[in-house]
Amino acid sequence: MKKKLGVLLLLVLIVSLCFSLTGCKELPYNVELLHNGNFEATDTISGWKPDIYDKSKVEYTATPKTDNNFINITNKSIITSNLYQSVSVEKGATYKITAKFKISSQIAGSTGFSIGFLENKELNPLHYSFTSGNDWQIYELYITSDMDNVNLCIRLGGQGTVSVDDISMVKVDPNTVPSTHTVYALKVAENLPYNKTAGGITFAVLMTILTVVIMLVAYYLLRRVASNDNFLPCADNEKISITNKISLSPIGIVGIIMAIGFVVRFILATTLYCYDGIYNNEASLIANIGLSG
Repeated sequence: MKKKLGVLLLLVLIVSLCFSLTGCKELPYNVELLHNGNFEATDTISGWKPDIYDKSKVEYTATPKTDNNFINITNKSIITSNLYQSVSVEKGATYKITAKFKISSQIAGSTGFSIGFLENKELNPLHYSFTSGNDWQIYELYITSDMDNVNLCIRLGGQGTVSVDDISMVKVDPNTVPSTHTVYALKVAENLPYNKTAGGITFAVLMTILTVVIMLVAYYLLRRVASNDNFLPCADNEKISITNKISLSPIGIVGIIMAIGFVVRFILATTLYCYDGIYNNEASLIANIGLSG
């Protein structure tokens, strides 16, 4: 038994050392880092993640399959939509981002179209565009990063349609950057507390309202299933029949509701990229067209 355990520990040690002592391989120059940057995949936005899934607000459509397929992004109200992709990068390396875009329908309100990064939104105003036209325009940006992973973002602020194609991100030799271009440093943005941002406040208010709704619904259901007219039977010796085979005490029911609430909030926290950015859209809508919007 000791011999088998010793062999197992030795194997674990060898595997651990192989991973921990392996040098980090540098990415070669001019190798495409984005997936489906030309939107030729069967699933139009394969590899990309939208922050708004409601088709009544934002719609992503592809042109009919041709030699030059591209994507149309349509905002149906004055919101800001983000279509982003996570990219692994090297700290301190220089990267070139290029794309083609055309404002197919003039953008009304908000901040217009831009391509940048979720980490540093202040880079986006460099290439804002509102006016529609028949010609494709070329987007070009150079950045360095102090992170190992960044989120390249296609952002459309305001109602309208933009066509986008051939988005590319490659590592380049810093000596090849044209003198007419600035290399922007991409850094982790300072995160303000939720009570200091419009999106954070909106998120907190909506979660508070949702919590009250959940508790009222739970109260109503408990009253319906309780065997008498009292709010709750005695927590110690009476149980509420949920089904013919399941009976739970009020403490058990409340515990289950709290556990479900915790799981839901945990899922939200681990799957949403950022509460502030997403709920900034809702904050803008509430400010402009009221809560009914």
